[in-house]
Amino acid sequence: MSHRKINQLSEADLIYEIQESKKIVDKLQGHCETFAYPYGDSSFVTAQSESVISESGYKYAFTTTGGVLRKGTDRFRIGRSNIQGCVSLEKLYFFCRGIHPKLRFFRDRIVKNRFYNAKSPAGLIGDQISRRP
Repeated sequence: MSHRKINQLSEADLIYEIQESKKIVDKLQGHCETFAYPYGDSSFVTAQSESVISESGYKYAFTTTGGVLRKGTDRFRIGRSNIQGCVSLEKLYFFCRGIHPKLRFFRDRIVKNRFYNAKSPAGLIGDQISRRP
């Protein structure tokens, strides 16, 4: 409702912020099962906020802490990656596979000694593009 840091709210404000925003989103968009934490940093998430989010009918909550969804990931602390509108399909492919471009750069450059050219159309993902399934 007000986009305040969730860990700084009183219990009453926390309940109001989460439940009222859900009512509005549900009314405007239909049923909503996902919550995005204001400011997103996982350090702002508390057991109390997770409980209120769950009791309000959300099934999942997202932080802005990067990460790949894996088996066993806490469903109320799911990380997300920032993907700009100008990202190439190749880069998006590797993001979706959980391979961050910076990690690929170091793996290709140091481990496998592959040629890296940041100005190439493939950018940070090297020669793996042609081998994708």
